[in-house]
Amino acid sequence: MATKKTAPKKSTKTQATSKATIPPAPKSAMPALGRVVRTAFPVALRSPDITIEPALEAYVQQRIGSKLGKFAQHLGRVSVRFEKASSLKGAPTVICKIKTVVPHLGSVVVEAHDADKRAAFDEAADAHERAVRRLLDKQGRTDKPTRR
Repeated sequence: MATKKTAPKKSTKTQATSKATIPPAPKSAMPALGRVVRTAFPVALRSPDITIEPALEAYVQQRIGSKLGKFAQHLGRVSVRFEKASSLKGAPTVICKIKTVVPHLGSVVVEAHDADKRAAFDEAADAHERAVRRLLDKQGRTDKPTRR
C-alpha cells in the first residue's frame, strides 16, 4: 500500500517575538583573542641618496604597522630602503626594498620600482604582506590560512 506524502500546512498566524535585540559590542571592546596586533611597528627607514619627507616617514610607519602588525609576534626587525635608479629610457626611478627578519625562518625581501617614492612603497608593502603571510602559512604559524 502506497502512502502519500503531504506538505505541512503553512500557518497564517504570525508569532510575535518578545526577544529584545542587543546591539553588538564595539570592536574596541572585544578581546584580541590571543593575537597581537600593532598599529605602530618599529621600522628602520634607510635612504642613502634620497631625502625622505617627514610625511612619507610617518606614512611608512603607519602602513607597515597596518600590513605587518597582525604578524607581530612572529617577526623580528623590519627595514625599508629607498634607492635611486634610472630606467632603460633614462627616466629617474625609485627602488623600494622592504626586508623583514623572521626568527628561525630567515628573511623576506621584496623590491618594487616606480617613479614616485610613495607608489613604489605601496606596491612593495602589498607584495611584502603577501610574502610574509605565505612564509608563515607554510610553517603553520598564522591563525588563518590564505584566502584563495
